[in-house]
Amino acid sequence: MIVDEIFSIPFFSESLSLDNEKILEYCISKQKGDWAGNTVSNSGGWQSNPFYKVPTKLEELFSNVERFSVEVCDVLGVDSAKFVNGWININGNKDFNWPHTHADSILSGVYYVQTPENCGGIVFEHPNIETMECVLDPSRIKVFNKFNSIGWQQKPQVGMLCLFPGWAKHYVNQNMSDENRISISFNLQ
Repeated sequence: MIVDEIFSIPFFSESLSLDNEKILEYCISKQKGDWAGNTVSNSGGWQSNPFYKVPTKLEELFSNVERFSVEVCDVLGVDSAKFVNGWININGNKDFNWPHTHADSILSGVYYVQTPENCGGIVFEHPNIETMECVLDPSRIKVFNKFNSIGWQQKPQVGMLCLFPGWAKHYVNQNMSDENRISISFNLQ
């Protein structure tokens, strides 16, 4: 039997060894300097206003993002993508992000700075979720896998850098921890 995986949605990740304490301090200082922040897909929590130039204190992180994105673009068979914008996310207890895309970006990504236990993972929806939910009865599924699942979740870990297509619909589950989940998100075009 030949099995072709058609229309795959890739998810790329790697673990970075950066000075997370300095990155954490930077994120918290940005929140203190801009309490209002921004509201896009977040329900509760704090999201910084976007930055369009890599901040000096995040240069090491974004040099890793650039290197990793070159590898990812090679796998995807597309021209290299460049940094467009980024923002900081600080989500407290029960904060989450609604389903959304970054449709104006070839790649989007997230770097996890602080991830307490039960802080909520990033979840990707199958592009044809509505039809699958109507046709595929979950009680008939013996084992959930990439061929029959309507969603896929990645548990965040400190130091994890993730890249995915900007058009992939995703959301972030509620942070059920009493500590903040802190991440830095970005778009590449």
